[in-house]
Amino acid sequence: MNNIPTDGRSIYVALYSQVNNSWVSNGYTYKAFNPSATPTPTPLPTATPTPSGTPTPSIPPSADRSVTWQNNAVHDGNDAASPLVAPLTLKWKRDFAAFGVTSFSYPLIAQGLIIVAETSYSGTSLIAFNENNGQQIWSVNITGTYGSAFTAYDSGKVFVVNFDGVLQAFDAASANQLWSVQLPGQYAFTSPPTAVNGIVFVGGAGTGGTLYAVNENNGTVLWTASVENGDHSSPAVASGSVFVSYACPQSYAFASSTGQLKWHYSGPCEGGGGKTPVYHLGKLYVRDSFNTPTNGLILSSDTGANLGSFASDRPPAFVDNLAVYLQAGTLRGVDVSTGNVLWSFAGDGNLVSAPLIVNQTIYIGSGSGLLYALDLNGTQLWSTNVGSSIPAPDEQNAVLTTGFGAGDGVFVVPAGSVLAVYSNSGPAPTPTPTPTPVPTPTPTPGPDLSVTFQNNVLHDGNDASSPLVPPLTLKWQHDFTSDGFSWTSYPLIAQGLVIVTVQGNSGRSIVTFNEATGQQIWSASIERQVGASSFHISIRLLLHRPP
Repeated sequence: MNNIPTDGRSIYVALYSQVNNSWVSNGYTYKAFNPSATPTPTPLPTATPTPSGTPTPSIPPSADRSVTWQNNAVHDGNDAASPLVAPLTLKWKRDFAAFGVTSFSYPLIAQGLIIVAETSYSGTSLIAFNENNGQQIWSVNITGTYGSAFTAYDSGKVFVVNFDGVLQAFDAASANQLWSVQLPGQYAFTSPPTAVNGIVFVGGAGTGGTLYAVNENNGTVLWTASVENGDHSSPAVASGSVFVSYACPQSYAFASSTGQLKWHYSGPCEGGGGKTPVYHLGKLYVRDSFNTPTNGLILSSDTGANLGSFASDRPPAFVDNLAVYLQAGTLRGVDVSTGNVLWSFAGDGNLVSAPLIVNQTIYIGSGSGLLYALDLNGTQLWSTNVGSSIPAPDEQNAVLTTGFGAGDGVFVVPAGSVLAVYSNSGPAPTPTPTPTPVPTPTPTPGPDLSVTFQNNVLHDGNDASSPLVPPLTLKWQHDFTSDGFSWTSYPLIAQGLVIVTVQGNSGRSIVTFNEATGQQIWSASIERQVGASSFHISIRLLLHRPP
């Protein structure tokens, strides 16, 4: 924007974008003063903590985990504890295009699981996979406006916030819901949360902006703080402080335990928008700055003082004194002590992802689907094509935030409908190809199977070969209400599996359980149909237990 007045007037600008056939607007108010003047940190009213119990301290996490966007609570895109070395080997890959999946979020990686949010034509789900073989362990529907879902992990729990500000906690191993809370006062939540030391931090927008601190154990809001204006900034947590940064920039540091304001750096405007800050070596790297030679500022994490500038379209990654910035499709290595550019790498000319540094190796992705590995001198070590376009992270709209993740000795690449997992071990065993089926005569009813409605192909409702005799004993049950489903079909029972179709507001899925234990084996979304009636919400398996 040119020709901004400096006579005390203000300018309001509204920017509109269309998301899922709905219009979303961001408003900016520009303060009219000399843009060459360096803003100084200014105090704001202290946040009033909400009375509540003290959260239980988190179990110290393993360093080799991915717990939020850009891998960790400071968002520096560095997993120094990983054993991975390039070249990597494809461990497993799954393409979910046939199930209508269009995108995956950044992964959470912990407890032997890879946990991602996905969007498809039937809605949004949170899905956990076995990190070794790609087997689906569980899935949970996430409802809400625009199908947004932003996640974080800490101490065996997964935290998910939707666009409407419903924050939920799930047990990572079982997907059991632990609690759910509607965050008060705002209605537009577009930032990945950060969970550390027993507290979940997340920002919300709508009427101004609010930073929330929530008890991980019970969902109690511990404190809130007003910010300008709550969009697209995943909190960075370090050294007893929580940092957020919004458009222009409006950057803040609060005491993580109390919400006490430590400093506020106020740029020349305020309004909708923002970018995730990155903490490294006592400095805070904030983007979305206005009317400055570069799009990023370097602030003191202690005082908020302006220490310099940088240029990066994505959140930068750091290791020791090396900063890695992606600007206009070119990756640059910069000495943080001098600001000197040490090297540059353009790849195929279409680099788009946020960089991630894993055990001294830099990974960057291209829209062509190429994944590159570089050493710290910018020399290419390895590349591979993941089989689908690697998307740029969207830091502007109410959609899933995507990105790489490293943890538990694996490297995860979401690429559209594809989820690719790499490691230094060999690939998972390839399943034996299924032979081409040969048509066979229709079997005579009699085997102890349930193969269609009313049990058999005659639909006579008779299973004469079953060993069951009353009284029956409950073996297991699963209530789909907590998964967002309200309808369950008749079961198919064969090959040690119980297979049902379930339906809720977000669509239909086929779900398969181990008939002996009730453990979910796999699920698949199917095209949503209209007009189904709700007549059953749970499934029970009753088997005769011999005396």
